[in-house]
Amino acid sequence: VADDDNSMTIDSPLMESIDSLGSTLVLNTITMKLGVTIQVNEYMDLERASDLVAKVVEEMPRTSLQALPAPAAPAALSAPMAPAAFSTPAVASRPAAEPKPRA
Repeated sequence: VADDDNSMTIDSPLMESIDSLGSTLVLNTITMKLGVTIQVNEYMDLERASDLVAKVVEEMPRTSLQALPAPAAPAALSAPMAPAAFSTPAVASRPAAEPKPRA
């Protein structure tokens, strides 16, 4: 059941937790991000958020997970760092200014 702060849990009833605009946004996002199209009449037959998750997993193409690119390692972790990378940059020192003569 949804909490007092309007958040949902996996056991929240869908029709009581999400209005029609929210339902449309959820279904469109699932289609765009996961490539799974759930018809509105199928969605309305689902009772809880967990049923929606199960339906998405059931409909998700098996190849979609294999088609995802592997995450790239950050450049800093893919090659050893030289100790110099941890030192602070040297500040160029200027020679002391000559005092100006007073007139």
